[in-house]
Amino acid sequence: MIGCAVGDEMPYYRVNGILFKIKEWDGEYRPICLTCWWQGRWEHSLTHAETEARWHARFAH
Repeated sequence: MIGCAVGDEMPYYRVNGILFKIKEWDGEYRPICLTCWWQGRWEHSLTHAETEARWHARFAH
């Protein structure tokens, strides 16, 4: 984990130069690329999460 923004309950991580947040969907914690998060591109974010399955297994709570 590289840090938390003040008042932000979701930690974020840098993986291969890309920042990710951890977000809960349907009872699972999944990584979200911050670019997608900030732009509100939820479908792209979920796709990112699925393609980062190995990363998720290492870092998800």
